[in-house]
Amino acid sequence: MEKRSRERFSNEFLLDTSYLLPLVGIEVEGILPEGSDVKIAFKIIKHGWKDVFDALLYATGKRTGIKILTMDKEFKKFFKEHGYDHELLITSLQ
Repeated sequence: MEKRSRERFSNEFLLDTSYLLPLVGIEVEGILPEGSDVKIAFKIIKHGWKDVFDALLYATGKRTGIKILTMDKEFKKFFKEHGYDHELLITSLQ
């Protein structure tokens, strides 16, 4: 359990709003998607998720093992309902 707590609150997150952070003065380090990420994102879109950027974010997070911090609870719900690793998505730090 202690290991899970450390993982959950790591200081490395992928953010679905990271494009906004530089506007408020927060430095962001980017991680680019790879070919395998695009394949996973395509499968996610085929399952019905409409946002290609969310799909690429998820695929990149899955490949790197970095959690995704999002405010979009529907995003997490969709992944849970379709059998994806929804625990990768963090909707709250509480």
